[in-house]
Parts: sequence; structure tokens; C-alpha cells
Amino acid sequence: MNWEAIGALGETFGAFLVLITLIYLATQVRYAKNAAADANRLARARGVCDLQLITATNDQLNQSNIAANGWIGWYRELADARGITVEDAIRADAMSTYWFWLHWGQFASTNNKKDLAELGDTIGKFYQSPAIKYSWDNGPFSKPLLGREFIEFVEEYMGKFAH
Repeated sequence: MNWEAIGALGETFGAFLVLITLIYLATQVRYAKNAAADANRLARARGVCDLQLITATNDQLNQSNIAANGWIGWYRELADARGITVEDAIRADAMSTYWFWLHWGQFASTNNKKDLAELGDTIGKFYQSPAIKYSWDNGPFSKPLLGREFIEFVEEYMGKFAH
């Protein structure tokens, strides 16, 4: 074997190693991008959940926010439907919205079938609670704000556990 053949073989082997390295790096970039997107979705869900906890416990903040945004009609509707005060409807809807966004964050970042089934079972059973179900079916802070795939997922599991 001459030096030219050995050099050509070395170049081919080196090119192959560069190709393998590029494939590895592309895979790592894809995983990092997915992890960053999951972190972003979870942070968004966490922010909404934190806000809902604050509003569920701060009547003055609620009154100002509801008045400024014209949402009192929704809360009166929920109060009438559940036979509770408007103040209780506001707190109940804040807690329902908390759960919707917490579960959306989990759904949006989970791709394991076992985890999704466990989440679906929790949602299917938990969302049967009267106030939560009413907020889910009628509220301005549930379906209008959450993605189509999550809504379909919730509806599927709610159907499995309907009374």
C-alpha cells in the first residue's frame, strides 16, 4: 500500500468521523431545544398558576381585575349555576383555572404514554367536580386559552369518567 492510498483512507475515515460528530451534535441541539421549549411551557403554566393562587386569596385584587375587564357576568353565571355567592364563584373559578393550567403544563411537556395516561385519569376524574366541570365547559379562562390538543385530551378522559 502506498502513502497516497493510506492518506485517502485516512481522509475518508476522518470525514466519516466528522459526519458522526455532526449527527451527534444535531441530536443534542434538538434535545436541548425540546428541553428549553418544555421549560418555557412549564414556566408559563407556573406563572398562571401563581397568579390564580394570588387571585383566589385576594378579594380586592379580584374585584379590581374583574371590574376592569368586565368579567362580572361570567362570575354571576357561575354563581347562579352552582348556587353560591359571586365571591365564592370567583375563588372557585380561580382554583379551577389553576388546575387547568397546571395540567396543561404537564400535558405540554410530557411525551411518555404512561405519564399521559396517569394525567388523563386524574383529569377525567377530577374535572367531574361540579364547579370545575362548569368552569371547564363554560369559562372564559379554560378552553378559549388552552391548545386544541389539550382540550381534546381532556374531553376524551372526561368522557371516560362521566357519571
